[in-house]
Amino acid sequence: MVVVCGGLLVFFVAATTRLRAPASSCTILRARDEDPLSPEALMARARELREEAEELEATLPAPPKEPTTQTPKKDPYEPPANVVRQVVHAFDNLPSAESTEAVEAIWKARDKTARDKLMELAEQADDLEDAFLDQRLSSEDAADAIRVLRSRIRMWTKDFLPKRDDDDDAGLFGFFRR
Repeated sequence: MVVVCGGLLVFFVAATTRLRAPASSCTILRARDEDPLSPEALMARARELREEAEELEATLPAPPKEPTTQTPKKDPYEPPANVVRQVVHAFDNLPSAESTEAVEAIWKARDKTARDKLMELAEQADDLEDAFLDQRLSSEDAADAIRVLRSRIRMWTKDFLPKRDDDDDAGLFGFFRR
């Protein structure tokens, strides 16, 4: 008699020997019926083990869900950080909250022309800052170029600035703000 127990083959000479192992972990094969190393016997045992594993898996609790590592979708109506930064620098005479509100108003108004132009000007200003930091531009050239870019940024943004309480549209200097 041949006993396959936990993947190990144990040969018994006497047929009267009793096996003291759980029935689910051992299979008794008779030598005259089939060869324990034959492909058919191994495949049968593999099927049995697969069925046992499936039964055990069915009794196990579901594994805890792992937190997703997906990046949250960026709001298409949220302005890029470099645009906000360049607008705040362009309106250095105003509180940064007002400049930020103006940029957000442009994005919420879905003014594609102003949005695209501000993104282009902000990219140019970033490139100019990089060129200056890499010493590809003199300080005078960089100052002139950034002054022009910030003037253009102010031009595209001024219509979206929040109205102040002290603004007087009929006043002499009202045209500077709007």
